[in-house]
This record gives sequence, C-alpha cells and structure tokens, in this order.
Amino acid sequence: MPIKKENILTKSKDFKAPINPDAMHFINVGGAPHYLMGFKGTAGERFEENTRIMKMIGKDAYREEVVK
Repeated sequence: MPIKKENILTKSKDFKAPINPDAMHFINVGGAPHYLMGFKGTAGERFEENTRIMKMIGKDAYREEVVK
C-alpha cells in the first residue's frame, strides 16, 4: 500500500516541515536507519523521517520496532 503524504502532518501550518520534504537532507551512518540533518522539531519532519525509515527496512520490520 503506498504511503499518502497528503495529511495533516504535511499540509497544516502547525505541523508541516519548514521545507519541502524532497529538499530534506538525511544521513545514514554505519548501516543505521536514515536520520534528518538540521531537524527543526516539527511533526512533519519526523513523519518524513519515519516514512523513509519504513521504506528502507520494510513495513513489517518497522511495525515490529514501533510496538516494542
């Protein structure tokens, strides 16, 4: 199932990331999941970061880690 990016975290002025998600810079160190450089603390940034991690490790592995 594709991830829909049109939601309150990406559209609402109170939650959206300060820049376009496609312009965000992520880094991967030592095989760990990607994390966002220059994180400003918005829910939209965290959503984008988690979306990329889920795409990287897969839905099942992501779900397993979230419910721990």
